[in-house]
This record gives sequence, C-alpha cells and structure tokens, in this order.
Amino acid sequence: MKLTASQLDEIKKQIPGIDIELDWDGDEGYKQVTGHEMICGRYIVFADFTVTESGVSDLGDYYTPPSFTSHGKSMHDINIDVFVEDSGDEVKLTQVQELGLIKEIERSLS
Repeated sequence: MKLTASQLDEIKKQIPGIDIELDWDGDEGYKQVTGHEMICGRYIVFADFTVTESGVSDLGDYYTPPSFTSHGKSMHDINIDVFVEDSGDEVKLTQVQELGLIKEIERSLS
C-alpha cells in the first residue's frame, strides 16, 4: 500500500510526543531505542533510532547552583515501518515521505 499526501499528513499530525530518558556519561547522553510504537490514527508506526545529547555542565559555586546547558538532542540511525492498524498491511513510503515522517518524529522528541 502507498500513502497519499493527505494520509501522510494524518500520520504526522498524530505522532505523539516521545519522552526518552538518556543514559549519561559526563556531558553526553545516549539512548538506543528499538521497536518504539506510535499509534497515529488508523496507522501504527514502529521506529528504531538512536538519540544523543551533549552540552556543558557548570558545577556552580557557593552563589550559583549547578546547571547544564544543552547543545540539543539529535536522532541517528533512524528506521521506520508503517502499518495499517486494522489489516496489518505494511505501508510503502517514498524517500520523500520517509524523510518528512522522520523530521516529524524528531520534532516530537522531548
């Protein structure tokens, strides 16, 4: 099955927020996620990806509390599969559709 532009928009609008707790080593966080399931209307999206975040820690002193300034989170090694929920049919995405869906998933990351 192939998606129309309106069907892809339906999926993109319904992607839920993704809350990932990273494993930290100093100022760098990392998490490999496999099989993350998102129900988007009548579609199910499965995603495998790696999330990284880096930044700078300030240990603070007597007058200022410790803080962390993030350089932002990023996603790598992203693989997504989309299925129709009712039938279980796999949806074949074009490269443009896949890139659009990946960008939307990256935006949903918190």
